[in-house]
Amino acid sequence: MMKQLRLLFTMLMLTLLGGNAWAADTWVKTAPSALQTGDIVVIVDQTTSKAMSNNNGTSNAPTATAVTLSSDKNQLISEVASTLQWEVTVDNGSYQFGVADTDNYLYVTSTNNGVRVGSGERNSFTIAQGGDNNADFLHNSGSDERYIGVYNNQDWRCYTSINNNIKACVTTFYKKVNASGPIDAIVTISATSIEVGGTATISGPSGLAMNFESD
Repeated sequence: MMKQLRLLFTMLMLTLLGGNAWAADTWVKTAPSALQTGDIVVIVDQTTSKAMSNNNGTSNAPTATAVTLSSDKNQLISEVASTLQWEVTVDNGSYQFGVADTDNYLYVTSTNNGVRVGSGERNSFTIAQGGDNNADFLHNSGSDERYIGVYNNQDWRCYTSINNNIKACVTTFYKKVNASGPIDAIVTISATSIEVGGTATISGPSGLAMNFESD
């Protein structure tokens, strides 16, 4: 009979940070009224699951970048690059969205393709409701009304009315909630014994070092 390699599951569990894993940061759907200065958010059109990028500069509109939402739309569950993260400033019902460690903010101009990131003056927004879903929209009054939404799945643009190219949008804010401590580690092994030269898959929480011994 061919020899078998036995994986000592107990030893594996003991090496997983004492049986615990550290909780990961989460991105939770948050009402604009609950946002506070210093919060980090991802701005997402819930209809298309497209987030607003912050790295396209003053020459182009922010790219509409695909993200993955939970089935109930209450969490953003895909990896979140720094280019999708905005730092919020709240002042008496008005919001600014900046790029961390820079002087750049989301702003609009008086053109339909006029959403930009940089030092433009029209960088203060309120929240308006409307469109097909009576949803939230970022609104800047300025010298003319401007409402922001995703255009044709490709980028974020601003219009003088909600009820046109962006009427189906549902602007949603997913706030970063920092990890608070250890959680129980759940580990699975595809086989408890394998033939010499064979393999087994050990799966556990992301970022953990896993060890095993054989007899």
